[in-house]
Amino acid sequence: MASILFVADLEGDRLMKQHILSHSARVSHQRRMAAKGALLENDTALVPARGIRSKYGPHKFVSNSPSLAKRSGRKVQNIGVIRSMLEARRMAKLLLVEPTPPLCFPPNAADEAYAGHEYFDFYLNNVVPIGAYAYEPFNISSVFGTDFIQVLADRQVFHPITTLIQGLMDQASSRTASESSKLLESKGKALSLIRKSLAREDNAVDNLAIMAVAFLAAVESFFGDTAPHAVHRRVLGYMVTAAGGLDSLDYNTRHTVCEFEMAWALQTGYSVIDYEPPTGTHEETLRHIPYQAPLQPTTEDIPAGFLDLVEAGRMSSENLETVEKISRIHRLTANAKQLKSAKIDLSSKNRKYSHYWEAFPQLRPNYPSTLTLDEVLQLALLQYCCFTITPSRPCRSLYESSKIKISTHLCSIDDVNVFSLAEYRCIIWVCMIAIYAWHGPSNSIKKPGQLLLDHIKTHYPFKALQWNALEDVVKQFYWTEALIAFCKYQWELGQDWECV
Repeated sequence: MASILFVADLEGDRLMKQHILSHSARVSHQRRMAAKGALLENDTALVPARGIRSKYGPHKFVSNSPSLAKRSGRKVQNIGVIRSMLEARRMAKLLLVEPTPPLCFPPNAADEAYAGHEYFDFYLNNVVPIGAYAYEPFNISSVFGTDFIQVLADRQVFHPITTLIQGLMDQASSRTASESSKLLESKGKALSLIRKSLAREDNAVDNLAIMAVAFLAAVESFFGDTAPHAVHRRVLGYMVTAAGGLDSLDYNTRHTVCEFEMAWALQTGYSVIDYEPPTGTHEETLRHIPYQAPLQPTTEDIPAGFLDLVEAGRMSSENLETVEKISRIHRLTANAKQLKSAKIDLSSKNRKYSHYWEAFPQLRPNYPSTLTLDEVLQLALLQYCCFTITPSRPCRSLYESSKIKISTHLCSIDDVNVFSLAEYRCIIWVCMIAIYAWHGPSNSIKKPGQLLLDHIKTHYPFKALQWNALEDVVKQFYWTEALIAFCKYQWELGQDWECV
């Protein structure tokens, strides 16, 4: 029986090899034509970046040269996005990000599979590394590389996902803000397939349809189309309710829906999904258990401000672990001699959380508005990681959610009560992180950030301090030159009338 199962089908094997060779030739031809077209269009040199080597082979990424673009008199748009991706790929090599499994595209659709390799070659080797190590300090699995990979064979899910990736590709290639023809074509296919799926006679709501609608809503949100986004989001809520709630969905669909809805709920002030926190044994992992003195941190280069919190017994074990990991990443990044010897192996670690609604329960829409200092500190650490370790698109929902939550909480406090000098300094650092999260171009600050700054300079105990004193405190924690410069400018703006 075993020998019968392994008899080779010579004709099938020949056709398979022919298909593989044909596909490989098409991909190579398309990449050569794309590179040639980019040279003719931009009149700038394409500089190859270092490829990420994995068990699936090296991957290459090209970007426009800013110096050549400047000499040619043409403005290179979104150069920050390209630099973030290049930095992410360098960090991915440092942290040994585990490569994703082979993809499975829609069957009997050669054109879709052909385009799919182009999309996901970009996504898995530029976008996924950006998000992968952003979750490392918080002991979370990377949801951007695992949650929807297994469902790509379904066409109604495939096209919404490729539409979103096409938007990222357009953004990274320095094109204009308008939607490209490829994006519009992919978006049209996605809408058509979703309508056909929802118009079925059985009216069944399956996990794939829910995931497809979630990605469509994400596409509209990505391009700022508020009206279509609201419609798709409302339909998403109806579909989840009809399916029996989040707990009735499978693992991939549930986490994908939570991925998007968490940010949308905090941005709009309401959620289209009724979510109840998990109960039972898992509830223990959602609470912060503070350390008992004396505490012995395992990393020597933890900033002094965090060490003071540890010695005062005001920092949880989760936050201390996060601080230690951030310090280690900074040390490895700064010391070029250790890049090859000291690495963080992510592939062999078991994650405590599978999604950051589990790791950050305070980000849920129905979580109590009153947060502890340790919970606020966790959000501040998250903010710091978002705009220093991975300042790019994949973590945007996490970044937006956390900064809205922390700003709302800080604005709701009129009387700050602290029990130690360590807590007092920690609150100063948290406030500066929250203010910097709302920074705009040319040292401008967005309206929510201005409201937060005005509230702090009115109700907080350090409202009368000069910036030099505040800067000394901030530098006892994690900080960057950009953070110091921005906060100094905003704090001293109106210092004559705001402070005595």
